[in-house]
This record gives sequence, structure tokens and C-alpha cells, in this order.
Amino acid sequence: MIKKDPSVFDCILMDLQMPVMDGYDATLKIRQFVSKEDLPIIAMTAHAFEDEKQKCFDAGMNAHISKPIDIGHLLAELSQWLDIKPQQPLQEDNITNIPLVIRGIDINDGLQRVMGNRQLYFKLLEKFPEQYDEILQSIHYAISKNDIETAEKAAHTLSGSAANLSMNPLHAAAKHLQNTLISRQNHTDALAQLDQQFSLVINSITEFLKKRNSISINGEDKSKANVQLQQVTISDDTLAKLLNELATMLDTNDMRASQKINGLLKVINNKADTKILTDINNHIEQLNFSSALKKIKAFAQSKDISLASG
Repeated sequence: MIKKDPSVFDCILMDLQMPVMDGYDATLKIRQFVSKEDLPIIAMTAHAFEDEKQKCFDAGMNAHISKPIDIGHLLAELSQWLDIKPQQPLQEDNITNIPLVIRGIDINDGLQRVMGNRQLYFKLLEKFPEQYDEILQSIHYAISKNDIETAEKAAHTLSGSAANLSMNPLHAAAKHLQNTLISRQNHTDALAQLDQQFSLVINSITEFLKKRNSISINGEDKSKANVQLQQVTISDDTLAKLLNELATMLDTNDMRASQKINGLLKVINNKADTKILTDINNHIEQLNFSSALKKIKAFAQSKDISLASG
């Protein structure tokens, strides 16, 4: 796709530890037909060694960012290579009464990674147990079958995800297991430590969600629980306007898209439409903007609405 039309991408965030072909080889191939000026490539890796940075530059990458990703650093780096327009600051959500203390998780650091969007961050935490329990089980299964390479890759995935959510002890445990597997050392203690930290995080998230739900029911939202919301009918013109705004946000990976679609869900009464928009919102909360945009375009087409973004 890049060889056919390099302009379809503004920038590439290159994972150096991809399977089959690593980030260095991929960059060398890309640079055969598109320059650093026309298509910036930013390396993303768990290591920040000077020799590795130089290796990235030698391969043709423009910059280097170490994991876990600091969103401020990433945006600053992107602004050097792309024409990024400043966005309005995200509005605070109404989850203000919840104490920001969760064992095993650095909440303040985690919120910085999603630009202060509490609603998005808490959604990501809520989805974590179900999504990553399967990965932990795959690590155990691979090790039991002596499939060390698969176990190492799964540990790498868990380590990166934990780091991005600021689950620092879990990140360290997964990284330790990964390094132990790579060096073919005895992994018994490392695996037990990973299990312990994973259980701690899951229990902490469960406790947090219970507190959040209790506040929603017993706090200021209680009076709203038994109130029948007035039905609102949205006009075709308003729907078209909202969908166009949403499509524009998704096209630019604007994290306010989740707030926009939540507002739209409040005025949609059709159950089928609500189901579709809720599914789209799930993609947004997983930061899968391209998939969400495709679904919004399909939804707009089903309503005979033309989107300016195409």
C-alpha cells in the first residue's frame, strides 16, 4: 500500500519488535521508495539505549520514542514532522467523586497518557481483565508446551499494554518474564511473580469498579435513576451535522470522538441505531479510529447522509 501511494499515511509509528519482519528491515524497505521528508517514521521500543537509537537513524527513521509511551513526548515528536493543529482541551467528565487510588496502578500517570480523559481511561481499565486474562493463559499454555517463542511474544504484549495503562509492577513482572524466556533461564519464579501482579491488578480494578458503581447509584446520580428521560427526536439535519463532526474527529484520531458519540447516543431512540453506535464507541475506546470511521461511514450511508470526509 505504501509503495503504491505513500501519501495515504502522514506518519508511521514503527514497532521494532514485530514478528516476521522487524522494524529496522521494514524501514529499510520503505526508504527504497519514499524519503524521510515525505513519510516520517518514528521508532517505538522498550529500550532507550544510544546504540539502538543510532541503529534506528541508520535504518532511515526520523525519531525514537521509548515505551511506555509518554503522550506528551509523542505529541511533541509528531509536531516536529506533521502539521498538527492544536485541539481544545478535553472537558472533565462527571466522575469526580472517585478517589484516584488503585493498587498496582499509577492513575495520575495513566491519565496523562490519555490526555486527562478519565472516562476513556476507566473504560480501558474496565476492559483490561477480560482482554488480557486470555493472554496470561496463553503464556501458561505455551510454556507448558515448551513453546518459548510464543510465550515470549505474549509476555511482550502484556508488558506493553500494562505499561501504557501505567500498571508499573505488572509491566515490570511481564518484562522480567520476557527477558527470562529470551535468555532461556529458569522461568518458574518469574511466572509466579507475573501471576501475583496480574491478580493484584485484577482485584484492584474490580474493587475500583464496585466503588464507582456505588457512587453512581448512591451519589448525585441517584435522583436520576428513577426519572423517566424525556424522549428527544433528532432531526435529519442535526444527525448529519453530528455524524460529519464525528467523522472528522475519527479521521484525525481525535480522542474527543468518544464524548461526541456518547452525546449522540443520548438522543438516539432507535434500538438498532443505539446498538450500532455503541459498537462504534467500543472501537473508539480501544483507540481503533480507522475501524470506527469505516463503521460511521456505513452508518451514515444507511441514513442517506453524505459525509464531507468521504
